[in-house]
This record gives sequence, C-alpha cells and structure tokens, in this order.
Amino acid sequence: KDLDRDLQTQLAKSSLAFQGQENALQRDLQVRLVELNQEFQSQQGELSRAFTEKIEVFKADMQKYFFEKQKELQIQLKAQDIDLARELRQFDRQTAIDVIHAQKRKENSAIWLVAEDLLKRGMYGDILPLNVFVSPPVIRDDSGKTTNAKGFPDMEQYLKEELRQLFQQYKTHNRHIVYLAGAWTSKQFNSEAAAWQIFLGLQSEPTLILECTLEGENLSISYAYWGLGDISPRYDTCMRFSWLEVLYGFVKERTENWFRNRAEDGTSEAEWIADYGEEFVAKYQANQAVIKREQMWLNRGDDIRELARNYHIAPKDWDQLKRFVALCHIMIAGWVTDEYFLLNTSPDRHLSPLLPELLPGLLSGMSEEIKRQFIDGSVQIYQALYEALIRQVPDWESELRLELAASLIKLPSHEAGIAQVNASLKVWLSYRGIDWHPSTPVMPLLAEVAKPEDESYFNSLYQVWELLGITDRVDMGNAYYRRGEDFYKRRDFEAACQDFERAIGLGYVKAAARREIVVQVQESIKDEKLKLLREQAEEQAFPQISQFISPPTNPPKPPTNPNLNIKESIKDEKLKLLREQAKEQAFPQISQFISPPTNPLKPPTNPNLNINPTSSFTEDLGNGIKLEMIAIPGGTFLMGSPENEAERDRDESPQHQVTVPSFFMGKYQLTQAQYQAIMGVNLSAFKGDNRPVENVSWDDAVAFCQKLIQKTGNKYRLPSEAEWEYACRAGTKTPFYFGDNINPDLVNYNGNYPYKSAPKGKYRQQTTDVGTFPPNAFGLYNMHGNVWEWCEDDWHENYINAPKDGSAWKSQSGSTSKLLRGGSWENCAWDCRAASRQSEFSYYCRSDYGFRVVFCSRTL
Repeated sequence: KDLDRDLQTQLAKSSLAFQGQENALQRDLQVRLVELNQEFQSQQGELSRAFTEKIEVFKADMQKYFFEKQKELQIQLKAQDIDLARELRQFDRQTAIDVIHAQKRKENSAIWLVAEDLLKRGMYGDILPLNVFVSPPVIRDDSGKTTNAKGFPDMEQYLKEELRQLFQQYKTHNRHIVYLAGAWTSKQFNSEAAAWQIFLGLQSEPTLILECTLEGENLSISYAYWGLGDISPRYDTCMRFSWLEVLYGFVKERTENWFRNRAEDGTSEAEWIADYGEEFVAKYQANQAVIKREQMWLNRGDDIRELARNYHIAPKDWDQLKRFVALCHIMIAGWVTDEYFLLNTSPDRHLSPLLPELLPGLLSGMSEEIKRQFIDGSVQIYQALYEALIRQVPDWESELRLELAASLIKLPSHEAGIAQVNASLKVWLSYRGIDWHPSTPVMPLLAEVAKPEDESYFNSLYQVWELLGITDRVDMGNAYYRRGEDFYKRRDFEAACQDFERAIGLGYVKAAARREIVVQVQESIKDEKLKLLREQAEEQAFPQISQFISPPTNPPKPPTNPNLNIKESIKDEKLKLLREQAKEQAFPQISQFISPPTNPLKPPTNPNLNINPTSSFTEDLGNGIKLEMIAIPGGTFLMGSPENEAERDRDESPQHQVTVPSFFMGKYQLTQAQYQAIMGVNLSAFKGDNRPVENVSWDDAVAFCQKLIQKTGNKYRLPSEAEWEYACRAGTKTPFYFGDNINPDLVNYNGNYPYKSAPKGKYRQQTTDVGTFPPNAFGLYNMHGNVWEWCEDDWHENYINAPKDGSAWKSQSGSTSKLLRGGSWENCAWDCRAASRQSEFSYYCRSDYGFRVVFCSRTL
C-alpha cells in the first residue's frame, strides 16, 4: 500500500510536470507558428515586389523594343518605296528611249540632243543624280542674234556660270548633279508643254528644269520637277516681277548711297565737281531729281509707270540686275535640289539641306529687304519639306526636327532654328511621358529620363546648342549608373561592370563602389564554376586514374619492398602528366585560369595608364576618350581552314600550326571618336562616335598608329594576320567563335546571304556601334562582321612558306596589296568566317574598311 501511494504520488507529480511542459511547448509552438507565418508573409511580399519589378522591367523593355522596331519598320517601308521606284525606272527606260527617238524625228524637243545619252548611262551609286536643265531669259542662236531681248541684258553665259558654281558646291558635299548648261536649244518650246514633252522621254530620270521667260518688262521664273517614281511633272511659277523696276531700284539705291556718303564727308557741290567731274555729278543729280519726282507721284497716288523716268543707268546697275536674276534661279535650284536629296532617298541615307549653309554668302551685298524675303521663303519651304518627311516616318520626328534646326540655325536669323529645337525636345520628352513647355527649364527633365542609348540624340542636340552658344550637358554618368544597377539586378554582371566603368569615366564617383561589388560577385561565381568544371573534367576525362586522384575507401598499407619506391615515383609523374593533359583536353576554355601563359606579356610602363596586368589596360586619348586594350595570352593554334569547311577559299590553305606570343589587342574596332581624337578628322560614311571608323585605307591606319605612338610613347601597330586569327578564334576551331554558324543577332552582316542552311535574317545596310554583339572568350568584340579590319601583312595567295611565329608576312620587294580580315556589314555570312581573307591596295578605302590596334614590345 505504501508503494502504491508513492506510485500514485509520483504519477500525479509526473502528470502535472507533463501538462506544464505540454503547455509550454504548445505556447512555444504557437509563437513559432506566428513567427513562421510572419516570415512567410514577408517573403511572399518580397517575392511579389520582385515579381512586380520584373514585370515593370519587362513592360519597359517590350515598349522600347516595339518602339525601335516600329522606327526600323518605317525606315524599311520608305526604303522599299525607293527601291520599287528604282526598279520601275529601269523598266521605263527603253520606252523612254523610243519616245526620244520620236521627238528627234519631229524636232519638237528643246533638249533631244542630250536626252538619249542620259537614258543610256549607268546607275550612279545608291542615289540617282539629279539632271538640271536651264532655259535662260535670252538664248543666243547659231547666227549670233538673240531672241526676246526687249532691252534685257544678255546674261546666258553669266547665269550658266553662277549655277555651275552652285552645283559644284553640291557635288563637293556628296550630292551628285548633272548640270546640262546650254542643252536648251530653242525658246519655241516653253512652259508646261515643254516640261511634259521632256517628261515623256526622261520620266525615269530625276530632273529639274529652270525656265525664265520675258514678257515686256516682266520676268517670270518657273520650274518643272519630277523625282524618283513621280507619274507627272510638277510645274510652278515661283517668281514674277518687273525687271525694269528691279533695275531702277538698284539705280536709286546707288544714287542715295552716293549722296549719303557725300553728306557724311561734309563736302560741297564744287568739291564734288572738282573730284568727280561735272558730267559725273550731273548724272547723280539728274537721278536724284527723278527720285523726288517719282516720290511726288506716289504721294498723289499716281501710276509711276506713266512717268518718264530717265535714269542714268551705270554698268554696276546692270551687273546688280544680272546678279539678282541669277540669285533667283539659285534659290529655286537650291530649294528643289535639297528637296530631292531629302525626300527621294532612303530616310536613313537622306541628305540634310545645303542651301541654308550657303545662303549667307550668296546674299552678301544685297539689301536687307531682299535678304529678309529670301530667308523667310527658305524657312517656310524647309519646314514644309520636313513636315512631309515626318509624315512618312513619324517616330523619327524628334531627330528630324533637330536636323532641321541645325540647318536653319546657319541662317542669319536663329528664331526658326530655336523653335525647331524646342519642338524636337517637346516630342522627345513626350515619348517619355513628360509634357514640356519651353518656359520650363529642360535640363532637370533630361537628366531625369536620360539613358545611355540616348547619347546619339544628345550629341546631335549639343552640336545645335554649340551653334547657339549653349554649353549645358546632361549628366550621362548618372544614366550609366542607373542602367548598371538595372543590369546588376538582372545578374548581367559584365554589362553592369561596363556601365559602371563608363560612369566612373564620366566622373560619377559613386559607381566605383558598385563596380567593386559586381567584380567580387563575378569572381565568386567564376570560382564556383571553375571548381565544378574541374571536378566534372577529372571524373569524365580520366576515370582510369581516379584511384590516384582521391584515396580509396580502404587504403592499402604501404609496400615494404624498397624497390617499389621507384615505381611509385614513376606513377606520380605519369599521374601529373595525365592530369595536365586531361585539363587541356576536357576544358580548354578555362585553361587560362588553371595555369599562367607560358610567355607572359609585360604591361606598358607609362605611369599614366590605368592597368590591370592580367587582363587589360586603358590608354587615355584625351577629352574623355579611352582606348581599351585586352591581354591576349600566348599560345599555339592551327591557322587557316580545313578542306571540309563550307564556302572556304583556296587562299586559306594549307592549314599550319603557328605559335603566337602574348600581346594586347583593342577590345573594340577603333571608333570614330578615337580616330578623331588622334587624327583630327572623321571621313566615315556612317557617322557616330561609338561606331567603327571606316573609309580608312591601310595607309591611314598605319598613320594613325604612328601618331598614337607619338602621343602615348607606347608601341602600337596593326595586328599581324596570324595574331588577328588567333585572337579571333580564342581557342575555338569552328568557322566562327560562336560555333558552326552565326545569325544577325550575333554579327552585323548581310542577313540575306546566310551560312550553309541557316535561315535568312536582318540586313542593316550600315555599321553598328562597337560592342553591340557578344564578345569571344578573350573579351574581343566584333571580330566577325561590322567592318573589315586591316592587318600588317602584305597579301599572299596562300600560306606556303608563311611564318610560324605569329609575325607579319612581308614581301621582300614590298607590296601595295595588303590584307583585310573579319568581313563587314555588307558581306555574306561566309565572308565573316575566322579564316576568311581579302586583299586590297594600301591606298584604297571604303565604307566597310576599318581596323583595330595591338600593343606589343616586339616590332613587326
């Protein structure tokens, strides 16, 4: 019983203790559940916010993508219209020749002597030339007599020469014009009837006809014009005035200036006579009397044409009249010619107006009233032309209005140009959701929404602002920093580093810390990948020696036989050799991280350089322009293409092994900004600071290297052909460093001609910014396509007796035929292969020839 009572007591105590512990555990469980629920809700909120952020980024990217695609589509549609018109032109040419033959038989065309020759000529580049005919006010026939003179001066030759000088200016600015002075043979054919007869024969040829007609003292200047694909000529009379009143106006202006100058001199009539002679002074006094009598008639409201105005007309007055009439022709010719090269070409190749740039010089010496009339007329015409172009490609409005502003600001009055700048900014900001008024400061708004891809627009804006004396600039360092943060969130660390580096270069100090963080993250990821690759390679590449790499689970006891020590040492050597071979064969892509290069390159000793001796250094070219150089480790590779490589050429044989010492190579193809910084000029066809420089010959590239050496003190040169192919392949053996094929998303080439069985793709028809496409394993961009790259070597038909040490192959006698590598924007895909070669004269340049530089202590 006592034991039973003790047991019951213990059971009661245990039950109470258990209940207490159960209650405590229950409370702890409830608290933990609440904590877990709160943690779950917090994580769910973070995931929701992250998802929302990704959705917003995706929406922004898609909106930007669709906007850019829409802009490209508008350009393509306009270009297709131009191409269709050119094809129709070819179709209509034979019919036109038959029409010209018929006109010749009937002798009812004023220009039939040259029309057939125009139809038989070939094409001229991408833009057809504009033919210009002139029917002067007076034509001198074969007998030496003139027709329709009626007191008007003979100015046919003067007019020809003035227009010839104008069109020569256009030709020097890449606007090809066929000026057919003297082709108009008779005034019997005029007005719309003559224009239509000529159009029937030359409707396939863009043509401008300037026609000047005399009717007593009245002079009319008309023009007929048709561009590419027009179904009928446009005929309009632009100017009609009394040439006699214009002549009298110059007489009155000369007379008033003479008396004004005498009044400023303070001389008397007797002194005038003594200085100039009585007859000379009497003419001016007679002119002054006619002017006063003319003013009296005007005050009474009488018609001064009934007044006998016996002005004494000096040769200078006739010269002024001829110059004025010629200027009227020049203005009409300039307006229509600018219209042709603006609207009758592909929008991405159109040429901005030239006449506004020439107008101040043309108007020199004219009265302020004449200047104002011609300037106001030009502003109205160019505004109407650009409005027509904007209707064709509306998404390019901000860029086009800025282009128009650049033209109008060259006029003496800047108001119209400033208005177009403001209109451009308003459109540009409206695309970014901002309703801007010119009374509001614009710089804070631009800085708020600016993105790195907007630099092209800003550069155009700055050029216009400089003409106006405005020095404001948008802080692009902040823009690159913001985009770098965006790339970092997307885990695109390489792009983030590039943007942070650009922000640092622009003085945005805050980006330096962020770049260090990204670099650390990259290094940790690289270490993890390297470790994984090593483990996988060791398991897959040499399982037969796995027992030597990791100890067995039951390690055997060491042998007691002393003779086995030699065998063990031999085994260790074999194991070391097998491991090295396995690493090289199984994962060559990481061999540069496993062991240092056999022939390491010493970086430049210039203390002004920002150098990372293991990967790159940066050369400062001044004014914020940098030249980035990438370290290329030395190695051995197989140069040329194998016999079974598709689309190969015989000049790529025989394949041979070349050992290349290490060197530094330009990360990008040399840009226009870099070339401009050293050479002071930029002759590229496709303008853009970050686009590759082109239209440079081999001689130009060598001259650049020499000037770069003078500026920096470092040894720069063109790469040898072996260095170029070795750097391009970056350890690969395929036709491209991307693999067996490419597409226009990877390389800028003519997508209409793909490699092997690949589908067709986009053909951009121009260069793109360097670094637009992915790099190779060495970190080099655009080694395939964009522009051909000059090499140091002379051209050889094959690789027989080619150097095997990576040096340039020079001919003993010297050669003007040099070598290009890499293909370009206008070439087929197979021309962009790593082994593809091309020869060209050293002095020849094209819009797809560029280069990049290398640095190396060894000279070629």
